Amino acid sequence: FLLGGADVAIDCVGSRSSLNLALRITRAGGRVVVSGIPTEGADLTPLWFRELELVGAYTGGIERYDGQERHAFDIAIDIASRNPLDGVVGATYPLRRWREAVDHAMSAGKLGTLKVTFDPRHD
Repeated sequence: FLLGGADVAIDCVGSRSSLNLALRITRAGGRVVVSGIPTEGADLTPLWFRELELVGAYTGGIERYDGQERHAFDIAIDIASRNPLDGVVGATYPLRRWREAVDHAMSAGKLGTLKVTFDPRHD
């Protein structure tokens, strides 16, 4: 984690442990987005030590896209459905194997993988 990490980590859970994890797996100079509602304080040491950007996100909004005003989530789903990820996603993991997925992502370049994803539909 000292030499790498995620460019952006998004904490959607809001627990102390999930925010601590997000702060620790983000590369120096990276961004941590907090969309889960934090219930307890976290150790913010990585925030200053790694010079992270901490951003809050409450909800999606209405955006102008293709000349229309639409909900941001609908726009994201449209964009994703029109741009298949074949050849980009090298490995998909169920959420319960998140540690293995993070290890794979950290070695992705050596393994020839561009992206590692989660599929919550599979256990």
